Amino acid sequence: MIINILNFYVNKNVNNPTGFVVFLKKMTLICCNQTKNILIMKKLFLLSIIAVFAIGSMNAQGQLRAGINGGLPVGDVGDFSSFAIAVDLGYLFEVSDEFDAGFETGYTNFFGKDDFDGFSFLPITGVANYDVSEEISLEGGAGYAVSLESNGGGDFYWKFGAAYALDEDSDIGLSYRSVSGDGASIDAVMLGYRRNL
Repeated sequence: MIINILNFYVNKNVNNPTGFVVFLKKMTLICCNQTKNILIMKKLFLLSIIAVFAIGSMNAQGQLRAGINGGLPVGDVGDFSSFAIAVDLGYLFEVSDEFDAGFETGYTNFFGKDDFDGFSFLPITGVANYDVSEEISLEGGAGYAVSLESNGGGDFYWKFGAAYALDEDSDIGLSYRSVSGDGASIDAVMLGYRRNL
């Protein structure tokens, strides 16, 4: 995209070298600002991981949990990816006997297929969990997904799912996860195992 803008500007202002220099300076500033935004998001992710462990060690009221999920890409992304995995790390506070709320982060990777490269991102979300019964719970979350690809950036992230308790500290769950922005989305249906730590 930047190359196309540059070609357009050069063709239009071939006799105005001063204007071209000003244009290059503006383009450099835009690129530097995008790089700064990527660095800020990476720092926020690191701080969220530190916060998870700090709160987990300070407050006995909450619960640290970890999970691993595997699933199938759905929708348009299914044309570019064959399988997805996600590792989750979260901390939930007990709001009531049936309701917990907290935050979660992790790592998600979509494996590429048919000569397309895979892609990955780090979700940073707020989550809420509601116990329908002793065995069944519903969970939803929303936040931001930080891209780990070379062009960086990120988009809105959300998930919704249900889980079945295997025992007091572990469950299996089915979830729908989506990253959406610019009129497109990356979606997957995932099955996973989660355990309280």
